[in-house]
Amino acid sequence: AQGKPLEYVATFEVYPDVKLADCAKLQIERVKAEVKDGDVAEMIETLRKQRVTYVPASRASRKDDQLVVNFTGYVNGVAFEGGKADAVPVVLGSGSMIPGFEEHLTGKSAGDEFAFEVTFPDDYRVDSLNQFLAWISTPDTARPCIF
Repeated sequence: AQGKPLEYVATFEVYPDVKLADCAKLQIERVKAEVKDGDVAEMIETLRKQRVTYVPASRASRKDDQLVVNFTGYVNGVAFEGGKADAVPVVLGSGSMIPGFEEHLTGKSAGDEFAFEVTFPDDYRVDSLNQFLAWISTPDTARPCIF
């Protein structure tokens, strides 16, 4: 307004003063890696497994096969929270499930329905689960196809 002092706010970017060190005084140690033939073969196998595809199998499942399973877990005859899942891919021998779970899937075929008991490890994240009975159905069984 007329007759009143002008007030405003201004924002500026202020860059810090950077002083570069004398690069001539720096010492760099070149690290050398030794790659053996076994290392190359191991990495190639790892890369192959990371890009695996699965094709339907008409045989019973075995190590390295992938089963797609539906399961419901029970403790003392009652289904427990978080114990039901459908269409879970499980690769036999991967150790992705609790101990004993994958072993019970070995030898099964697509369409099988069965039950088994497993015991949760002592260090499992849910203390109340010490043993459960799982009812399993295996709608799909697939063998690995690694190129």
